[in-house]
Amino acid sequence: MQVAKIDYDLNVLSMVVICAECLEGYDFNTEYQISLSICPSGYYKNPSTKGCDPCDVSCSDCTGRNNTECTGYTSGYFLQPESTTCLSTCSIGYCADTLSNTCAPCDACCSNCTGGTNTQCTSCNPGYLLQPSSTTCGTACPSGYYADCKTHVCKRNHFFKNSCSDSFSFNRKTCIRGNSTAQV
Repeated sequence: MQVAKIDYDLNVLSMVVICAECLEGYDFNTEYQISLSICPSGYYKNPSTKGCDPCDVSCSDCTGRNNTECTGYTSGYFLQPESTTCLSTCSIGYCADTLSNTCAPCDACCSNCTGGTNTQCTSCNPGYLLQPSSTTCGTACPSGYYADCKTHVCKRNHFFKNSCSDSFSFNRKTCIRGNSTAQV
């Protein structure tokens, strides 16, 4: 039997002798039907078959066939926090970092986000409020809005035609400033 060494470029298969079994120290690549001393990127050494088997589609490199055994990740998949699992989305509290293909933590005020700052939130944690027409979490709502404590969102106050001016604040249906009141 003949076995030829190849570089990691599987485009040179015409130079490789096809074989039925491999010499000691070589692994059989099931997809290309060749013997390799080291599995190329996208493949792992399968100890039961003594061959190079393909990684999961989410992994560019791996230690096994599942998406939970990634050591590198394919574009469009993200390495989950503190694991070797690659998925197409990140879990709540994390955002997809497309530069590193990892899941990065959201800012502390965000319960879900598109980036790592408080201006990239899609929802807010308790104690913070998603600002109107914005992706920013803040600690108070602007004039004319009230805090919906269940959803952590600033909602427009539809009970009044106008909002109070900056020098007034709401007290039920009335804008108050010191001791004077103005009905809106």
